[in-house]
Amino acid sequence: MANREIKTKVAIDGEKEYKESLKNINSALGTLKSELKLVESQYAGQANSYAALSAKGDVLSRMYDQQKEKVKAAAEQLEKAKKAQSDYAEKVSSAQSEISRCEAALAALGDETGDTTEEQAKLTAELEKAKGELSAAEKGYESTTRSVNSYQTQVNNAETELNKLGSELDKNASYMDEAAKSSDGCAESIDEYGKEVKKAGEDSEEAGKKFDKVKTAATALGTAAAAATAAHSWNGSNPSAWRATTSSTTTATRRPDAGRTARRSSAGCSKPRISTSSVRRNPTSSRSRIWPPPFPDTPGSARA
Repeated sequence: MANREIKTKVAIDGEKEYKESLKNINSALGTLKSELKLVESQYAGQANSYAALSAKGDVLSRMYDQQKEKVKAAAEQLEKAKKAQSDYAEKVSSAQSEISRCEAALAALGDETGDTTEEQAKLTAELEKAKGELSAAEKGYESTTRSVNSYQTQVNNAETELNKLGSELDKNASYMDEAAKSSDGCAESIDEYGKEVKKAGEDSEEAGKKFDKVKTAATALGTAAAAATAAHSWNGSNPSAWRATTSSTTTATRRPDAGRTARRSSAGCSKPRISTSSVRRNPTSSRSRIWPPPFPDTPGSARA
């Protein structure tokens, strides 16, 4: 019986070269970023001039070209990783088929009457080999899948930076066009420090938004004040509410020599206990009574 050999070693081509290329591109981009800072410092206070915009545009253009190379290199390596992943997927499938073949052949030998010892030993060895190759192929597939995800992330990040540079280049080109057409050779959409200048309509809109916020806050404050006034008026016309309000006020304003502060009883009575240490006895009575009697619990009464 023929012995199939399945190769499981599949490497991603060009990985070493890609890493070396990436180092060179990142180094070049770092140098260009420092050059851009130098240009900005040289034209400080005149960032909207045609000369400053032209110098900035030149550096941005070279940065854009380097970033394009970075995107290209990452995209190429991503495709190689996908190819390796696909190869491992095929080898996994092939190993699984070989395992199924060997197992079916061994089962068929069990039904034969002749001596199949040698054939069984051979098929068993092939089966074990196929299982080993399957394990290796599955590990290779998992490894290349991680590589695919990693390269895809690098491509995404590189393209994001490329898009940012493209937008910055477009803006700079627009400012250069303004500066070329203006009488003083300066762009009107940005100031001398490179900041965008707001138009009159935008200023009015922003002022309107601030006014709306102030108006909303004032309305809320007025509503709260009206609610407080209404609550105060309600307490004055409701005896029960008046008692609940004045009870705490009376307690807080009682004379220092009146003994302990009046407290509510455990039964929930609203009348305060009067300390007996500061009251007189009724001299005309044999019983000990509190004298003078407590004030009636009415809204019109007042405690000393």
